[in-house]
Amino acid sequence: FIDGTTALAQSGAGPIIRPYSVQHKTPEEAAELLRKRAAGLPEAIEVSVDPATGTLLVRGSAAAQTFLAETLKQFDHPPAPVAG
Repeated sequence: FIDGTTALAQSGAGPIIRPYSVQHKTPEEAAELLRKRAAGLPEAIEVSVDPATGTLLVRGSAAAQTFLAETLKQFDHPPAPVAG
């Protein structure tokens, strides 16, 4: 999981757009998870995938960005080894 440290949108209290990359899951899997988790937030967020780069783009408040970044950190891990 890589958090884009620079917001790509306007400054101020409004929504910001931040890029995120996943290393162990597909961007589509991560986007679906973020959409599900965001459904419980008191505000609307937008999650999209840039197919050219596999980057997730998340539009939402700073608080939503923090929550979703933590969600990605917990989600984006390599698969557990199979016991043989």
